[in-house]
Amino acid sequence: MPDKDYWKIRYENNKEKIKEQQKHYKQTEAGKKSSRIINWKKRGVISDDFNSLYEYYLNCKNCERCGVELVDGKGRTNHKHLDHDHETGKFRNVLCGYCNNNILSNIRIYKAPKKVVYTCECGCELSNFHINRHKQTNRHKELMKLK
Repeated sequence: MPDKDYWKIRYENNKEKIKEQQKHYKQTEAGKKSSRIINWKKRGVISDDFNSLYEYYLNCKNCERCGVELVDGKGRTNHKHLDHDHETGKFRNVLCGYCNNNILSNIRIYKAPKKVVYTCECGCELSNFHINRHKQTNRHKELMKLK
């Protein structure tokens, strides 16, 4: 087996070619899967079978807490997040960004019932996870003026 110096020299001599190969690989399905699993492991997720966890994550279409449809892409509140217990590392749910951040801000109090519907004082029916966000909207303010 070649030593460390061999790999350093090989990399230096083929740097551009290797970077191009890595860039191409990261765009393939295998590369995306590998990157995501490595990211989960870096964040402390523990699983007996990362392949089945990845398949479950890919096939999950709705937030398992509030039911909103999940989409691909970053920076959106309905982007997929793999929720896990930070103490044990065990996977819990696939959540939307809003629910994942809500859990973080509530110090992981995770015994809230799923999809409980509340009626806001303006008359709108909302899930318990979205009522605070709703109260900040213009629609809520306009409906309150009419009452």
